[in-house]
Amino acid sequence: MDDSGEKSVTVDSARVGSSQFTLEARRIGKFKLTLAARMPSGTDRNNNDRADIVVREIEVIPNGREQNLIFNGRLESTAEHELAFPAASIAEASRIFVRLYPGPMSQVVEGMDAILRMPGGCFEQTSSSTYPNVLALDYMKRSKKLTPEVHAKAEGFIANGYQRLLTFEVPGGGFSCSEMRRPTRF
Repeated sequence: MDDSGEKSVTVDSARVGSSQFTLEARRIGKFKLTLAARMPSGTDRNNNDRADIVVREIEVIPNGREQNLIFNGRLESTAEHELAFPAASIAEASRIFVRLYPGPMSQVVEGMDAILRMPGGCFEQTSSSTYPNVLALDYMKRSKKLTPEVHAKAEGFIANGYQRLLTFEVPGGGFSCSEMRRPTRF
């Protein structure tokens, strides 16, 4: 395949263009992927270069299968469990996560964080993700099981959902299923 780290794409005005790059993973782990785009000077009236950079974290995982072992019980003083990794396993891919919960309620609170969703889509989809976020945040506040991180995440999602819902409001009251007043930003 004719692939390189740098490509040039010609795109007409008011059109969209694309290019594909092949990535080869050489080791497992989390890595930053940086994509940069540049439009050379001379293409606009001020002769200024225009550029954009996008950075994403990607995780390279090995082929194989995840195994979860769960041990339940009451921790009185000490606990011991023996785990064995297969002989052919990749050293960097073998990880152990240990979670100890002081009681059943702490597991529920950890699950509450997983309920939170970033709102998106049409009016109905935005509503059906924002309202559960409000209910989950309210429950965690009332049960006094709210961490600062989860609180910030929930409030951010709720604020985002509220702002999205406002874009569906129509003159004269009510809401439309299509985005009527969504501003275009670049």
